[in-house]
Amino acid sequence: MRASGRFERYVVTNDTSGEFTVANSYGEETRARLKVCQNCLRQLNYKGCNTGVSIYPIVQNFDLNEFFSTYSSFFPHMPQRQAEHAQTGYTDDWQRVSSHYKVSQAFTCESCHVDLRKHRLYLHTHHINGVKSDNRPTNLQALCIDCHSKQPFHSHMILSHAERQLINQLRRDQGILDDLGEWRELFEYVDPGIHGVLHACRTEHYQLPEVGYYIENDFGEIGAKIELAWPGHFFGIAISADDIADAQSCGWTVVSAAEFLANYKRLAHNLRY
Repeated sequence: MRASGRFERYVVTNDTSGEFTVANSYGEETRARLKVCQNCLRQLNYKGCNTGVSIYPIVQNFDLNEFFSTYSSFFPHMPQRQAEHAQTGYTDDWQRVSSHYKVSQAFTCESCHVDLRKHRLYLHTHHINGVKSDNRPTNLQALCIDCHSKQPFHSHMILSHAERQLINQLRRDQGILDDLGEWRELFEYVDPGIHGVLHACRTEHYQLPEVGYYIENDFGEIGAKIELAWPGHFFGIAISADDIADAQSCGWTVVSAAEFLANYKRLAHNLRY
């Protein structure tokens, strides 16, 4: 948690009863009895649990007072907040704070730099350390919904295909997706549902595809939008069945991620060149 900058999500307490106040993502609190982590005990070889002594009775009889008295020297860093006074949810003025912060960043994502002035609902204000009541400017970050959903511990954020496609459309229109030169960059921008395709392509040493590609029809209009494209081969990957059909009507070979992964050595053997 320290490495990911989320250490201050934790709080300090003197309560050794084994019951803790926990809060969900909505700031709702309840008391819960939490069990000791067996992996942590094994890391410490606590009471010999990793060298022959059964861990089951150690877990059943685990005592916080005994543990802390034994390992008190092993805690060089402690969270700043105390459980008795910690606020877990958003502050009452959060909407105002968030709005002002997004204005200060010109409604631009601080991660991918997409400009969302015309799509302001797609820009969020993120708490870097995960503490929703910590509204210091240094703890805030304006993120588009795509970048926000990819932050640690944000798996609860569910984005639709249309939302991710819109963000990549804006990125492409603003030149952000031009000249992506590394696989790492592609993983950052592409829909996470396509990551399996990228892993396969990188393993096979295929050419880097273009992300969020527009296919033009015979009238010079946008005929289809696909997730990955190799324009020189008129080949691509799309999520939506409608996008696949539209791309195929423009003369492209476009398949789903599942179809690609099932047959990529046959379908895409020429993408190395």
